[in-house]
Formats: sequence, structure tokens, C-alpha cells
Amino acid sequence: MSRNNHFERFESHTQLKHFLLNAYLRQWAHILVQDRGRAHRRPRRIWFIDAFAGCGRDGVGAPGSPVIAADVAREIAAEYFGAPKGTALLPDRGMRVIAVEANAKRARRLKGNMQPYAREEPRVASVYTGVLQEFLGDLQPRVRHDPVLYFFDPFGVDGLDAEVLNQVFDGPRREVLLLFSDTGAVRLAGHAVAQAPNREQLLAERTRTKSLFGQDDDATLEQADLTFVEQRLGGYRGKQQSYDKMTRAFGTAAWVEIFLNTPPALRRERLLDLYGETLRKAGAKYVLRFQVTTSAGEHKYTLLHAATHSAAFAAMKKAMHSARRTIPRLAEQPVLFSLDDTKSAETDSRRHNAPAVETVASEEVRHLHDAVEQIARRFAGQAEVRWIDGRAGRVGVKHYALHDTPLLVHQFDDLKGVLARRGYLKTARPLTYAFPQVAEDGLSKAS
Repeated sequence: MSRNNHFERFESHTQLKHFLLNAYLRQWAHILVQDRGRAHRRPRRIWFIDAFAGCGRDGVGAPGSPVIAADVAREIAAEYFGAPKGTALLPDRGMRVIAVEANAKRARRLKGNMQPYAREEPRVASVYTGVLQEFLGDLQPRVRHDPVLYFFDPFGVDGLDAEVLNQVFDGPRREVLLLFSDTGAVRLAGHAVAQAPNREQLLAERTRTKSLFGQDDDATLEQADLTFVEQRLGGYRGKQQSYDKMTRAFGTAAWVEIFLNTPPALRRERLLDLYGETLRKAGAKYVLRFQVTTSAGEHKYTLLHAATHSAAFAAMKKAMHSARRTIPRLAEQPVLFSLDDTKSAETDSRRHNAPAVETVASEEVRHLHDAVEQIARRFAGQAEVRWIDGRAGRVGVKHYALHDTPLLVHQFDDLKGVLARRGYLKTARPLTYAFPQVAEDGLSKAS
């Protein structure tokens, strides 16, 4: 489907993406406008910057990401800053939405759909025509000390730029929510490294004996051969362009060696790993990834969340946990899987094909036990560690697991089980743990 057709009517996996965005945005905004920070006051503003905003709505009126964000911004303006519809919002208060779209035709539709939010009070949105790189120089001084969430939803890999990531992670409260087309990356990489055939060789392979119907027929056949060869070659002419797109997205040509030296079945996973490294090199300290798949087992895309602060990491986990339990019924019924362990999600999404159940189970256990060891090191020597935060601001196991380990909320019951089996459980009511002074002593216990 082309990007233009995409905006005629959102498909179910796009609706799911918007549902997840809405769930996270609301949690994110309500947390940050109440955060008093170091100066013991609320952040003056929070920003949502949509780098690939599209049209704002599809052809039947369903809201897209910029309209969803603007609706949340209106709610924030009314609830926290005394600015309901029709009331002006002070310029240094509230949630602000920046919608950026490069395509002129889509940008015109976007401006029309965003007009109620850009020109009517409270004015919470602005529309920019172009690419984000063109406006970062002007935007960054305005958002310098404010929390910012960037949303990247390109069509495929085209438009992703590692250099832009290096610029957006420029402050202590920066986040990126990014839709990564991993299957598209595999296809693009395959095209970029494909060996183009030789024109002369292709023509030689089409050599024919003289036609029995004379020179006119020979000329017709010769022209057909030339057309065939040019069509074959045409498929390879974008090799350099494909290579450039991949290298720009990852910020390195390392993807070539990874792609060529990885079995086809694992290429999507390896490219995801590499892109996670790209986010971390750009400045992200915390990275989460989620796979979206239809119930029939068709993988759609991977949703990546990257942040510079642990509060965002925890908020995304909570939002996704809530979303997993309340995903609406859609035509294709997309399903959200965690990709903290990529192999687990891969197997779940191909449940009707050939899942490697035993491998997945062992990988999940290893992942969980790694987190337990991290927790044991963090609380080593403490004999009264509550599951829920203790008195005098003492951090509990749940808080630490949420903010500092890759575990998701739905894995916490399993976490409690492993902690108990390793002998760390002290009392069940209130749920309290004791960790040995030398963490390695405890880590050696059988699980």
C-alpha cells in the first residue's frame, strides 16, 4: 500500500498503533505536568513533536497521530491550566503539539484537520511543511528545558536518519516513540546488496536464431529482448539509493556485514538489535520494543520506545500493560507482543506455523533470571526490602524492576516466583525480601 492510499482509510494495525499512542500520551502527559522537578514546580510545557504527521485524519475522518495528540493537549489545558475550549492558554504552559509533514498535498490536508487546534483557543498545535531536520534549529531553543516526546512514523525505512536522533536526544527529558518497519529494512537491505546482472550477458542469453518470418519479425523480437533486459536491469538501478537509505537510518554501514552473515530467518531480529544500538549511541539510556502482529500470524511492524530518563521507561511499561488488556476488537485483530525477548515474540506471532517452544521457554527464563540477578546486586545486604516502596522513600523491588530492568508489568508475577524460589522472600505480608551482603552467594542458589 502506498503512503497516499494509507490515508484513505486506516488499516487495523494502524488503528492499533493509534490506540497505543493515545494510551501512552495520556499517561505521559498527566505524569509530566504534575512532576514538580528539581525546582519544585511543574514543567512549564511539555512537547509532542510528530515528525511524519501525514494528513491528521484518514478519508473517513478517523483521527491520526497529530489529532490524537492535540485532543490530549486540550484535555491537559483544561484540567491543569484552567484553559477549556474557548480560553487562551499561556504560551509557557501546557502540552504543545508540533506536526511536521514533508508532502505538500498531505500537509494541506493536515493544516485543515489541525485548524481547530492551531487557530481556536486554546491553541495547542502548530503545523510545519517540510522535514524535521529543517526546523530543529529553531525548535530546540524553544524546547530546551522542557520534556519532549518525538514520534517517528515513516513509511518504511525511508526518512529515518541516525543524525537526527543524535540531535533529538539533546536534553535530560527526551523520548522517542518510533515505528520501525523491520521487514521493510530486510527487503531494502536485500535490494541494496543484490548483485546486478551484466547487460551483455543478459542479451547473450536472449540470442535467437533468425526468424522464419523475415527481418520485421526479427526486429520485433530483438526489441522485445531489449525491453526485457532493461526491465531486469531497472530493478537494480536503485541499489545505491537503497544502500544510502539503510546507512542513513542506522548511521553506519555495519548493517551490510550483519545482513550478509546472518541466516535469512534471523535478519529481522539482528537489524532490530542494530537499530537499538543506534538509539543508545544517540543518547537513549532505556529502550523498549514491541511487536505488532495480526492474530493470523502476520507481522506488521515493531514499536520502539527510547528515553533518556527512567520515569519515561516506567510510564511506557504501564501504558503498554494497560493497552494489552484493553486492545479494541479490530478487523484483523492485531496483537501486541513484547519484544524484550525477540525470539519469544517471533514464535508467538507464528503460532500457526512452526514455533520453537522449548527454545523460547529457555530464553524467557534466562531473561527473567538476569533481571533477578540485577535486583539482587542492587539490594545486596538489605534485610527489609518491600515489594512496594517502603517508608522514608525507600525504593521497593517493584519500583526498581519497573524503572531499571527490562521486565514488563505482566512479568512481575513470574519475578515474584523466582525471587521466592531463590530464597529471598522474607515475609508474605507485607511482601518483603532479604538479600545477602555478597550478591554472588545468593545468586548461586538454585532456582
